[in-house]
Amino acid sequence: MADLNGKYNNNANNGEREPVMNFNSLDYTVVVDRLPIIRSTTLGIFHYGLDNNYPRKIIQLSERSSSLVTAKQKQAQFIQGLGFSGANAKDVVNGKAVVINQSGETLYDLLKFCATEKTNINIAIHVNYNQLGEAVEFNMIQYDFVRRKVPIKEEKYDRYVIADIWHLEGQYINQYYSRIQEFNNWVEDKRNGLSFTALECFAYNPDPVVVREQIELSGGIENYSGQLFYMNKSRDIYQKAIFDSIADKFQFLAEADLASLSNIQNGYSVSGVFKYPSSINDSRELADLKQKGNNMKGAINTGRILFVPVLSQENVPQNMFEPTQMLNMDGLYEKQRLSAENGIQELYSIPNSLIGKDSEGNFATQKMQEAFEFYNSITEPLRRELEIELTTLISNSVFASQVQLPIEIEPMKYISRIETAETNEDTIIND
Repeated sequence: MADLNGKYNNNANNGEREPVMNFNSLDYTVVVDRLPIIRSTTLGIFHYGLDNNYPRKIIQLSERSSSLVTAKQKQAQFIQGLGFSGANAKDVVNGKAVVINQSGETLYDLLKFCATEKTNINIAIHVNYNQLGEAVEFNMIQYDFVRRKVPIKEEKYDRYVIADIWHLEGQYINQYYSRIQEFNNWVEDKRNGLSFTALECFAYNPDPVVVREQIELSGGIENYSGQLFYMNKSRDIYQKAIFDSIADKFQFLAEADLASLSNIQNGYSVSGVFKYPSSINDSRELADLKQKGNNMKGAINTGRILFVPVLSQENVPQNMFEPTQMLNMDGLYEKQRLSAENGIQELYSIPNSLIGKDSEGNFATQKMQEAFEFYNSITEPLRRELEIELTTLISNSVFASQVQLPIEIEPMKYISRIETAETNEDTIIND
């Protein structure tokens, strides 16, 4: 097969090297396989994408699109809802919030973190245990930090590796690969903001018998690195991003905005040409002339004036300034922008009124209540999914006696200004 750009997918089904095309920041193959999973003999893990950097790249790309960021934030808000059912502001004021780790984070922090992560790919929670095999601590892990370790015959349990430098493979090998970092040092490094830290831990299994056996295999509780509660909706080793199917659309919006910005910053947004006599050879006089002319331009180089010398004094026109037709960059991709934005909104099924795009400008109480009820029904499966996951975690921990189980998340409610004024201090938390 012809090599399109010097890269190959060595995991092709037919045993041959499959040519790969790079489109901007995401990896594409001829069959549009965006997430090839490759067994790495160098790192001992399964690559998350061709270059082992799929989750980091696609999340970063999504953050460049204001339309997608708005959609994700709205979805996260409705997944989080009004917080845990039965909880109210007095719980926090009276110090009743359940602290889940050494950093002082609470169950409310865990809920907000999970709601946000659900809008990207999924959730990953590190679980630390005591010597009795009881879960005593939850640490929130960015999903793009996690890689599945390639199993070897000597290992009885599946394992994961958590690191924040997968995009710097050489530094990962030099800094971490030769050793496994002890858990408490890992937490301390994270708290101090240190990079190049990594942790190898077991897949989640809260059975105390299993935990105690893993502690023994690790050489004692001081060397035990805990387990990872790693959610994956896919049958494959890794899951694609929630917004993977519209990657082309939000990437187009980001690039179109960048094109408009570059058009200004690089000086292509010219408002006119100023023709001056070439006899002006005093550099200070010419610099002063250009400065005065360009004082009339906008931000950076918007509407800047191009200065051109006229060789003959006799040919200097009476009208020394000649306006030019400026390129309408915003209108250039108007239809494509609209299509991309509609695609994002369709994926998340967000009503126009929830994102301030109602064509009639109608944000009446009845219509907003209907929009809230509709989007609560759309996000209900994600809330129920998160309720089950959090119930599983908490019920198998020392926090079970401090929390009302099973976990229930209160759906969002539309509250008008009049209702807000009448709301008392027992309002359910929606922080």
